[in-house]
Amino acid sequence: MKKLTTLAVFIIASLLCKNALAQGSAAQPNILFIAIDDLKPTLGCYGDTYAQTPEIDAIAANGTVFLNNQTQWSVCGPSRSSLLTGKRPDYTKVWNLSTLIRDIHPDIVTLPQYFKSKGYNVTGAGKIYDTRSVDSDSDAISWSTPFKKPSQLDYPSAWGQPAWGHYQTTEVKNNIAAYESSENGTSAAQSVYKPIYEIGVDDNGNSIPDNAYNDGAMADHAINLIDDFVAEPTKPFFLAAGFKNPHLPLTCPKKYYDLYDKNNAPLATYTGRGTDIPSLALSGSNEFTTYPTPGLSITKESDDSYTISEADQKTIIHAYYANVSYVDAQIGRIMDKLEEEGLKDKTIVIIWSDHGFHLGDHSMWAKHTNMENATVSPMIIYNPFAPSGNTTNTPTELLDIYPTLCDLTNQPIPSDMDGVSLKPLLTNPTTALKDFAVSQFKSNNKYGYSFKNERYRYTVWLNNGVLATDKPTSADYFTQELYDYDVDPNETTNYFNNPSYSAVQSDLVTKAQNYFDNGAGINDGTTTSNVDVVLNGDFEDTPFDSNWSFSNNGGSVASFTDAAADAYNGNSGAKIVVSTAGTGYNNVRLQNEKYTSDLTDKTITVTVNSKSVLGSEEFKIRMYHHTDGVNNYPTSDVFVPTTDTYKPYQYVFEVPDNTTEVRVDLLLGTQVGTYFFDDITTTVQDSGDLSSKRISNKNIVEVYPIPAQNEITINSPKNIQGVSIYNVYGQLIHQQGKIINNKIDLTNIGNGIYFLKIDFDDKTFTSQKIMISK
Repeated sequence: MKKLTTLAVFIIASLLCKNALAQGSAAQPNILFIAIDDLKPTLGCYGDTYAQTPEIDAIAANGTVFLNNQTQWSVCGPSRSSLLTGKRPDYTKVWNLSTLIRDIHPDIVTLPQYFKSKGYNVTGAGKIYDTRSVDSDSDAISWSTPFKKPSQLDYPSAWGQPAWGHYQTTEVKNNIAAYESSENGTSAAQSVYKPIYEIGVDDNGNSIPDNAYNDGAMADHAINLIDDFVAEPTKPFFLAAGFKNPHLPLTCPKKYYDLYDKNNAPLATYTGRGTDIPSLALSGSNEFTTYPTPGLSITKESDDSYTISEADQKTIIHAYYANVSYVDAQIGRIMDKLEEEGLKDKTIVIIWSDHGFHLGDHSMWAKHTNMENATVSPMIIYNPFAPSGNTTNTPTELLDIYPTLCDLTNQPIPSDMDGVSLKPLLTNPTTALKDFAVSQFKSNNKYGYSFKNERYRYTVWLNNGVLATDKPTSADYFTQELYDYDVDPNETTNYFNNPSYSAVQSDLVTKAQNYFDNGAGINDGTTTSNVDVVLNGDFEDTPFDSNWSFSNNGGSVASFTDAAADAYNGNSGAKIVVSTAGTGYNNVRLQNEKYTSDLTDKTITVTVNSKSVLGSEEFKIRMYHHTDGVNNYPTSDVFVPTTDTYKPYQYVFEVPDNTTEVRVDLLLGTQVGTYFFDDITTTVQDSGDLSSKRISNKNIVEVYPIPAQNEITINSPKNIQGVSIYNVYGQLIHQQGKIINNKIDLTNIGNGIYFLKIDFDDKTFTSQKIMISK
């Protein structure tokens, strides 16, 4: 009996251990990557009171909602290609629904492919890539195990394929059976039997199970994949779940229509064509007329507007919301499975849509514009290791997802990303990361580039065939638009050339021209990259001191605890109390883990946010490195942290050749007192390329005032070609070509420490640290 009991305990313990391994960790969390097709912000968490989306709203309540997230192109293929490569459409050259990503860039590393290379089990189902942008296996190299497209999923035998994407009715089933039994589905059969598409936009749905349609079947498959992850728990997972709805033709089970009173379906507030809005800005596609709509009267006019009766508009809008609720329920099923397996608190969840959708505004339906309803793309990030319940209006872009997921999972961010990590917004939602988000679209053979900040949208349409990468000038501008969402949220008026907006217009036009002049937002990989030399630098992992070790010697007495309420950001930080000082700084030491990747020819900037209690405390930053077989311990100057308020302190270290490992240490053994540390970050720059061009700024450039407020002045006898400003995360937040009156406008950049890089026309440059304090 004792043997049986012991064996049973061993088996149970083994199973529990196996399941624990599958749960990921703070250092390598799992990722649930949820894509929703054609979703505009018709969600409760975005303030839509008609929407019934309790599952997504619950995720949002525990995460961060991005209110001002913009697509790169308001069509599925170009948008998803950009997001999944981290590159702008003008780099991928996927501007349509026929170009394959790897026909242009055969060696590009996609987001799922990158995580596969980092040891993740990467798989999924549904619609992630647009199938017209990749090979028939959904870019096979991206996945650890074969990805299942909607047509490859398993459906209930009572309904079955091929009705996976369309309507489930007796008529459809009879047509399918007749089609399949007659001449093996030849063109002759197609002329006799009604194609499935011709059932049209549904009004009430049919009482069928969720998995009779592709999104329910996809959720089934995702749940089964989670079982597979638990059964084989040796790797963290990256699960991609791509929902097809609410893309046309708007099909879902009846119970989701029953959630809504169609009579209350919210019609568009403004259906006019606007004042001074150029016609090409409202030139949509024929998508809404390619799906037959029996029972509805839909007419597309010569100016690309649609004429649809109010009753029929409500039918369409009712169907759209019902389909959103259908997707919401499937997401809830997947989240329930994560919770059931104990995985929810070890899994980052990101929900995104590839673009927005017009539901009658400007008499437009579907997407295909640079207007807000087409470009705004809902995005929510749930990170179990970050604060919850945040919303941010900071401009962000879908191509920021790639570097963000790298950053959140402690993976190096590839140096050629066109986006930036949004990790800072998860703890401080007002952080300034960039001047604007950029969307683009092609209309009447003209490329339009739309620049959206917190309040305004500036759009410039270029002459026929001209791209942003052609470095266009004002001579290439065909027409321009300016919208003010604070006073005109429905985009009824184009304020460009309105005298009341002259200052705003001048600022946005200048910034857009700088964008064109400086590479059109495309990163060639030679500037700054994020490398996590410091792990758990924000002390938000569980436990808070993960990846850190603390020691004291030489007669010192000190303690290391969670700063908790005294944290700089988030819920945790480092608090060190030195009650008896030692004889040297090294007598009290907080030490991170060693970083062992190749950093040859790199320059590391370590930023430590710190404060103290007495004001007499002192510390140093040390950069241990192992070079040519020898341990080295260079340190910074002495820092004296201020009382009460956190301030950033920085140490710049150039990595010698033949360095195999580095580590960041904090030394504070000489002064009694209380020290607080938080948000310890590193910026890594390619110093090999930079050093050949870098010059001393002594007698070459004068930058003032420091600290700066809303502007900064640069004086130099050399001709300045342009300037760039990077934050302490190494992210480019401002770039400017032409310098007017030697001044740089800092109005839209928040307080903090930044790096100013000044390029001269003789191919040299200089850089220096600046502080902004308003």
